Amino acid sequence: MKFTLGTQVWDTDKMRDMDMSTREEHGVKIDGVYMTPTTKRVFVQTYSIWDRGDGCVIGEQWHEANLSEIASLATRFDKAELLDLLEDVPTSQY
Repeated sequence: MKFTLGTQVWDTDKMRDMDMSTREEHGVKIDGVYMTPTTKRVFVQTYSIWDRGDGCVIGEQWHEANLSEIASLATRFDKAELLDLLEDVPTSQY
């Protein structure tokens, strides 16, 4: 699957699927977390389901995870590989 962030096109077929997802009835659910093989950048695919009373807002979005989100995902899903990404980063950066 390909997605675009800014002007860059990314291809999940060339990334490692971290096998992380959540299922929610309403709100934002995580559909996937992917890591690039060489640079170890982490991308999160989310799907929003919001009922605002006048109709639902539904949509897929992609974003690059920042350091605090990587730490949160690693803890929530018990993924040591993601925690390893943070070993050499000063804690002041997240």
